[in-house]
Amino acid sequence: MSVCSVALPVCPASVNIYNWVKLPHIVQQMCARATPKATVTLTNLPEVIAFVKVAELNPHLADAVRQLTIVIRPCTLVVYDARVTYCPTMRSILRLVPKVTDLTLSLPKGTPPDIFFQVYFPDLCFFKTDLPHDKIRQFVDNHSTLSILVLGPCGNAGQCALSDLDLERATTVECDARCVGAVARKGLVHLAAQNDTTAYSIPLIFRKLSCVMPELYSLTVDFFPADTDILLSIALVAPRVRKLKLLEKSVHVGRRISSRRAFNDHLTWHRHLRKLPNLEEFALRTAAPLVSRGGDYNLERRMVVGWACGMRKRGTQPLVGYKGHPSLYHVRLWYGRTIQTSALSKWFKDAGQWVRLSTPITGSGLADVDF
Repeated sequence: MSVCSVALPVCPASVNIYNWVKLPHIVQQMCARATPKATVTLTNLPEVIAFVKVAELNPHLADAVRQLTIVIRPCTLVVYDARVTYCPTMRSILRLVPKVTDLTLSLPKGTPPDIFFQVYFPDLCFFKTDLPHDKIRQFVDNHSTLSILVLGPCGNAGQCALSDLDLERATTVECDARCVGAVARKGLVHLAAQNDTTAYSIPLIFRKLSCVMPELYSLTVDFFPADTDILLSIALVAPRVRKLKLLEKSVHVGRRISSRRAFNDHLTWHRHLRKLPNLEEFALRTAAPLVSRGGDYNLERRMVVGWACGMRKRGTQPLVGYKGHPSLYHVRLWYGRTIQTSALSKWFKDAGQWVRLSTPITGSGLADVDF
């Protein structure tokens, strides 16, 4: 167990663990060692069973839980005893911990919605899961207190199962790009949209949204090299966004599409950035070679100044009539197709001048970077 209030003894190799963990003397042994904890993480079904058995004898153990994480891999349910125990056990543990405020469930996709039957958390604020949306629809609908939703793949080829739910209290959402239309609300503050298929594009999805998100503060989206109008589409639905992160997805592109990446035209990118007048922090990750020599200070600065102030790619001064971006002060770049050719740079506007913060991270130094 990573973080748990119940210590599971070592089960003999020749014994069926799903029966062994329910034996009275084993349960008593675990109960004697159990200590109430606010954060509980269970990483397999035997751990879940053990917690249920001990909590049934010691209710204080369950009452103490505020953050509950359960991770069960599909491969562990191939055993018959695991399959028949799985759903009843999940229902039991969810019913035992009514004071949970943060719930994370990483479960097999085939998990039925029955695990949520008669399960209710009056103070639930955070819900993260990789279950298909039709499996969690009723559970989400029953919890109007939810303010943070972190969702996995939709699992539905048609309309998202969450489309007609009242999610007005949700201020932070992470989901598939194709489900943005189902979760977009006027009061949304943070949105992250992942997209792994060219069948859907963020510009098209955003242009089809039925509402504007005027309160959106931070936005993270996946995009593709051909999405040349990505900033314009964002300006339509999130005109006041302050933090924007664009993550280019790795797809094979021809030379023509590669050269058409919108940010390669500094003046056009500048005009599009100005459509977001409140933007303060901008981050871009792309496989494109933004400059001819990765990490070169002068080449990077010319590009950043071009984006922020309106300067041609080979220019030395912003063009007459072009105004600098009114709010932008931080630009973060991670560019390059391979580790050997990649660089991570951070630029700040200091006293009206754009300067780079320290030396760019390159090569193997990028291996553990969380962009």
